[in-house]
Amino acid sequence: MADPTRKEVEVIRKRIDVVNRQLKPLGKTCVKKEKEYKEILEAYNEKNKEKALLVNRLIENNMIIEEVNKGLNPGTIVLLVVATLLILFFVGNYALYMYAQKTLPPRKKKPVSKKKLKREKLKQGVSAPGE
Repeated sequence: MADPTRKEVEVIRKRIDVVNRQLKPLGKTCVKKEKEYKEILEAYNEKNKEKALLVNRLIENNMIIEEVNKGLNPGTIVLLVVATLLILFFVGNYALYMYAQKTLPPRKKKPVSKKKLKREKLKQGVSAPGE
């Protein structure tokens, strides 16, 4: 291979300069992108940690809820429903009774037969008229 001439060297240097000029902005862009990537990666890691904490809280809360739910078995629920219905029935009947006492007219006494009147008066020692 022969030694390059001055023209060839100048042409090669110009090409190198052109390539260097093209690489400079690309290098700057690359550095910017690396910084952005690092920032985004940090934000992602923070959110991931926050997510892990929230998932742990959720799991703890679910365990607490499951423990509470274990205390109310179907038998207990049926008992509570029946007891509630009975209480409502008695309270409703009492309310109707009180309402009826206030709104209904007083009860009429049954007419007493003449025989019963005579007996009562004899017991009291008063003679019946016409005897």
